[in-house]
Amino acid sequence: MTSSMRLSVFALFAALFAILGSADAFAAKEATVRATAVWQGEATAVRVGDKEALINGVFEGIMFIEDSKGDLNMAKMVCPVSMTMQPDGAQTGQGGCMLIAQDGDQVFAKWTCKGEYLKGCAGQFTLNGGSGKFKGISGGGLFGLRGTMQETMPGGPGIVTQTVIGLAVWPELKYKLP
Repeated sequence: MTSSMRLSVFALFAALFAILGSADAFAAKEATVRATAVWQGEATAVRVGDKEALINGVFEGIMFIEDSKGDLNMAKMVCPVSMTMQPDGAQTGQGGCMLIAQDGDQVFAKWTCKGEYLKGCAGQFTLNGGSGKFKGISGGGLFGLRGTMQETMPGGPGIVTQTVIGLAVWPELKYKLP
C-alpha cells in the first residue's frame, strides 16, 4: 500500500469517527447508580387463610437517582404489588414497576422480596427492557422497601382497604444499555 493510499484510508477512518463519534459510542453503556423512592398507594388486604392475608395494590411515587458524579435525576414510578402477610409479621412480595423519565421514555422492572412488616422487605430488582433511549436496558440489584398503613377502612368481612406509604432504596442499581 502506498503512502498516499494509507493516508486516504486514515482520512476515511478519521472522517467516520468524526461523524459517528469516538469508539466509546460503539460500546454498550454500563453504570451503577444509587436510587431512593418515596411511594404511596391504595392496597386491599383479603384473608386467604386462617392466619394469612394477601395484599394487592398499585403504588406510585418519585424515584430519585444519583449517578456516580452525584448528579440527581428523577423518574415517576408506578408499581403493581402483591404481598403475602403471615400472622407473625413475615412477608413475601413480588411485583413490577414502570419507571417514567421526564421525557416520557420508560424502564420496566420486576422484583421480589422477603422480610417482616415495618422492618422491611429486601430482595432482587431486575430491569427487563424499556422504550425510547432505554430500549433493551438490562441489569438490576438488591433493593429494600418498607411501608406502613396510614388508615384502614373496612371493605367487607375479611377485606380491608388501606392507604400505604413507604420508602424504597437501591444502594447499587446496575444497568446496561445496548
